[in-house]
Amino acid sequence: MHGGGEGTTTVRWQDLGLALLAVAAAALTILMFRSSAPPPDGVAPADGPASVASAPPPSGPAAPPRDTVPDSSTGTPSGSDDARETRQAGPAASSLPSARAVLDGDGPVVVAALGDSTGNETWEWVYGWGRALARTRPVTVLSWNEWTGQGYIEPRVLSPEGTGGQGPLTLYSGHHSGASFGYVVEHLESLLPEPVDLVVLNFGHNNTVDDVRDELEAALTALRSAVGPEVPVVLTLQQPQRDDANAEVRATVREVAVARGIGVIDVARAFEETGEPDELLADDVHPDEQGAGLWTETVARALSAP
Repeated sequence: MHGGGEGTTTVRWQDLGLALLAVAAAALTILMFRSSAPPPDGVAPADGPASVASAPPPSGPAAPPRDTVPDSSTGTPSGSDDARETRQAGPAASSLPSARAVLDGDGPVVVAALGDSTGNETWEWVYGWGRALARTRPVTVLSWNEWTGQGYIEPRVLSPEGTGGQGPLTLYSGHHSGASFGYVVEHLESLLPEPVDLVVLNFGHNNTVDDVRDELEAALTALRSAVGPEVPVVLTLQQPQRDDANAEVRATVREVAVARGIGVIDVARAFEETGEPDELLADDVHPDEQGAGLWTETVARALSAP
């Protein structure tokens, strides 16, 4: 009896072992089958990236990033003050906000406004802007010597003190009748007799479709080399000539500004929004006093802190 019990026990242990092996084999088979089966749509395997094949691509164009689309004539943004200039901007859409920061500081400021005969008279926009700035700070304007084309005439003090507590502002009005963007390259050393904190370019009426791109590119390159990378440079987009004869030139100026990330003060848009831009002209090209007033207001608003 004793010997028979041992044999029975041995058989039972063998049977139990065989049963366990069978269970393990079945489990391995199930695991192998599951690992080879594809996951349900949109569900990632545990050790791989999620499947995106079943997710349809978004329909319609992607929303443009902020500050990359042209905006209003005054530089006022749609939705953001810092987007004023350039919902058109490009790689460095900060020149108008940077310009405002320069003008809003408490220290002394030197500005060079360079351009043509739309800004060389005391009743035109450069002096008008200077007078607006003189309400809150000391302002001195120096006009370009158009007789010699080599330097500035005696300064004119618009405000000896100001009331806003800001430092003095020196405004170089480097405007010359008949000048185009090429004038900047030809006279740059004389146009910038001292280091400046801000440059405003106001050309285009004396350019043609054939030369405006090359002259503007050369002017911007020369300026950047002269003033360094930190000084803001902005462009006025000049008003339409009679019957909008300068539309193509203006479009090219805007295009270069976009590519360069240069802020634009859209004077043209301000004139167009009156509905009768030709009524603001003294001749086929130049604004009259009312047009100059609108130009002044547009510049002042675009460059003032929000």
